[in-house]
Amino acid sequence: MKRKFVIIYILMIVVGVIGLFSFSNDSVKEAGSEVPMNEQAVLVEVKKAVATHDLVKGKIIDKNDYKIEVTKVSNADAEKFKNENTEKLLGWAVKNAVSEGNTLSISSGDLARPETQEFYELFTIPGNIIYTFSLGKSDSFLLDNVKAGSGIDVYLIYSFEQRGDISQEQIMSPPSSVMRRGLKRIIQNKKVLGIHRADKQKKNGIENVADGSQIVVELNEQDIKLLKALELNTHLILLPASDKEITNDNINIDDYLPVYEGSPFENQYALPEIPIDDMHNKTTGSGVNELRG
Repeated sequence: MKRKFVIIYILMIVVGVIGLFSFSNDSVKEAGSEVPMNEQAVLVEVKKAVATHDLVKGKIIDKNDYKIEVTKVSNADAEKFKNENTEKLLGWAVKNAVSEGNTLSISSGDLARPETQEFYELFTIPGNIIYTFSLGKSDSFLLDNVKAGSGIDVYLIYSFEQRGDISQEQIMSPPSSVMRRGLKRIIQNKKVLGIHRADKQKKNGIENVADGSQIVVELNEQDIKLLKALELNTHLILLPASDKEITNDNINIDDYLPVYEGSPFENQYALPEIPIDDMHNKTTGSGVNELRG
């Protein structure tokens, strides 16, 4: 009889141990299954810029082109939004068309940052050249009077003067006299692609723009040749583009200089291909004294 009780006790112990291990395994499985569920339940709020209408390639983004929406995403998806600067998209350019309702994304490569090469190339005619003018303090007024998309004119400051025993007047730039001084537009209405402002300097309590500001424009090959031929030892200035030329009506300087592109005199006064050595012989150390069209 006692032997039967011993066997029963042993069986109860074995069953208890097996039950204990089974319960422990079930608890581990339940705990393991709860971890990913808890992680998935954690959502993070992120901001994204959504196009309010279709945006075509080359569009400069303004405040009416997108709206900010707040959405909740998982921690893993939130990483994708770290490099998106939704608060500073104004002025960026669309590189690839974006449909209404789609997200404006910097990291996707659909947008071009202002004042970069890829930004300027979006607005440049193939074959034309991106050219940068550096401004001095006296030219800083342009920063307040031109903007990206507007135009500029390039003028030559000149005068007619007599030198030494030469009786015939010659064109001089820069002029050495204030008499008979004038302006001649040599390049007309070239598109401004961008403006780089130099840092402001404070002097006597007044902030002034320092030297080194830049205006980036689009020029063609003829414009570049003309600029490079005249910029050495001459005085060139930039002015906001105008339909009317600033000049002295009493002086027909077209007889002396190559004319700007589009002038009615363009065919009559075509610029010849002059070797550099020959051009140098027609200049003096103080400036241009002869440049015939």
